[in-house]
Amino acid sequence: MTYSAVAASETVVIVFKLGEKQKRYTLHKRLLTYHSGYFRSRLADGSEIYHVSESADFDTMDFDILVDWMYERSLPALIDMESDEDMLNVYMIAENLSIGTLKNALMDILFDWLPPCFLSAENIGTIFGRLPENDPLPRLATDIFCSIGLVEDMSNGRPEWVDHLPQAFLLCVIRRMYQLSQLPEADRELKREDYDIVDCVSSEDKDG
Repeated sequence: MTYSAVAASETVVIVFKLGEKQKRYTLHKRLLTYHSGYFRSRLADGSEIYHVSESADFDTMDFDILVDWMYERSLPALIDMESDEDMLNVYMIAENLSIGTLKNALMDILFDWLPPCFLSAENIGTIFGRLPENDPLPRLATDIFCSIGLVEDMSNGRPEWVDHLPQAFLLCVIRRMYQLSQLPEADRELKREDYDIVDCVSSEDKDG
C-alpha cells in the first residue's frame, strides 16, 4: 500500500462528552482536516483521538452537519433551505469549524436568494456580532441592504427596527452608499465572485 493510500485510510476519533456519557465519531482524518480548518490545526500534532472541549462553540448536532457535508458534499437534508434562521445557523457552524467549502456552498444560495426578511435587525446583529470583519457575509448583507432600497425606507419614515441595527452595520451602510455613489451605474451590480471564501488547504490534502 502506498503512502498516499495509507494516509487516505487513516482515521481519527472525535469524542464529545455528554454528561456522564460520551459520543465518539471515527472519521477519515484527511477528509476531516481537508474540510475543517478547526480540526486541521488541532490534529496537526498527529493525534489519533481528540476530545472536544465542553466549552467549544459547537455540539454534536453541529458536528453531524460537518460529517454529512464531508461525506455527501451536498447541503444537509436537515437544513430547511427556506428558513433564513436555519441558513444563518449553519453558516455560523461553518464559521466556528472553519469549513470554507460549506460556507461557499451556502454563499451560492444566499447570493441568489437573500430575502428582505434575512436582513432583520436580529439577523444583522448576529452577522455583525459573530462573524469576523473580513467575512464576506457582512459585506453581502450591507451591499444588498444598499441595493434594494432599504436605505430609502430608513430615510422616509425611520421604521422602528432601524433603532435596533448594530452601529457597525450602519457605518458600513454609510460607507458603502458613498462608494456606490462614485461608481457608474453599470459597475454597481453585485457579482458572486466578490464574496468568495478563501480556505487554505495544502496540496497534499487536496490530493487525498
